[in-house]
Amino acid sequence: MSRKIVFSLILVALLVVVTIPAGAQSPNPPAPDPNSAWAGVFNPDGTLNSSLKDGGQMTQQASWMPSVLGVSIPATYHVYYTSSGNTVVIPNAITEFFMNANPQESGLSEAASEYESSGGFITDILGQAAGGQPLQTSLGQNVSPDQFAQDMISGQANIWSLSLSTAFNTLNLLASTTLHDQDLYLAALLYTSDECAEAPRGCTAQNLPPSPPPAPAIPPPSKCPAASVHPGAISYGGSKTYPPYPLVVGQDPSKTGVDVSFHASVAPTIYIYYIQVPIRSCETGPDGAGNYDCGGGSGHMVTTGYRCVQQSRSYNECIASASGSISLSSASRDWILNTLSVQYPEAYIHKPYFGFGGSGCAWSASGQGVQIDDPGAWLIAIAGRTSGTPVSGPRGFSGGGSPFDVWLKEVEIIH
Repeated sequence: MSRKIVFSLILVALLVVVTIPAGAQSPNPPAPDPNSAWAGVFNPDGTLNSSLKDGGQMTQQASWMPSVLGVSIPATYHVYYTSSGNTVVIPNAITEFFMNANPQESGLSEAASEYESSGGFITDILGQAAGGQPLQTSLGQNVSPDQFAQDMISGQANIWSLSLSTAFNTLNLLASTTLHDQDLYLAALLYTSDECAEAPRGCTAQNLPPSPPPAPAIPPPSKCPAASVHPGAISYGGSKTYPPYPLVVGQDPSKTGVDVSFHASVAPTIYIYYIQVPIRSCETGPDGAGNYDCGGGSGHMVTTGYRCVQQSRSYNECIASASGSISLSSASRDWILNTLSVQYPEAYIHKPYFGFGGSGCAWSASGQGVQIDDPGAWLIAIAGRTSGTPVSGPRGFSGGGSPFDVWLKEVEIIH
């Protein structure tokens, strides 16, 4: 029978004799680093933190645990869960021994961190030796168990170099020491929430990190007024500019005629629209990603609603085409044909209409020294069309200016 088989029988004997309590702590454990994840697992005095959720003791068959006469010895752990979703696994001494002998298969090497008492360290060293670590002994076969443990720590001893009785005494010393304090749990392994699949129990609801609180519902955007177009006013006009009292051509020896002018322009078109602007406020604590961006590093910005902000754009518009004109009024035409012609039989209407063109975005036109043969009231008219803008179409316009009179000198014959 090989040493390893006999050694497995020794383990069976120990497991039969020893009753393993769940969750007890080793005496005088080292204080955890307050800046590490272990600070949420162990108190400074080494006791378990009351915030842990106890997952209970569990056993499972594992290929890396020994089998005796075809019967597998189960791996035994006590499992706890932290509030942040980390899994803490505390194997009993025998399980820990073979985890160290098989670090890859057992998941020991996948643990994010390990926290041990002095006894747990001894168990690790024994397990590494059982796993075939090249440790050589310089001690005799009758080495004492406590001396052997110290030599194992210093790398001088190999468990398989001992006699079966000495190996049994060494394990018995480990078991009896922990039993004296009612504790066979000498080391703890920590698996972070993203490593839970490597823990003996795998991922469960308890070791998944808590879901972040739902983000506060953002109020729907405000219903803003519809956009509107305000076309620019069209300004136009016309007038006689000279002389103050024009005469008909036949009675104007200097042929001064009549000066007239016309103009038209368009004010800019205004397009008014609205945009939705988030209403932001600073709330205490970090955002969902753990970041701070307000309150001097003590809060984060959140959107609490929206408001409508008016915006506007201005579009220039030109006069695309226009014309000005002067025309003899219908009343004056009737007077010439029906009244003046009685006194002057040869009176008739010579030219009752004159048109004028012009150009320019702000349009203008003029007539200088217009020779008018027909006396009476003359009317001024302007008509045209605008160019339109990107937000409005072209518009037509028409209207009148200030009328003026052209005079006729009459001679009265006194008998």
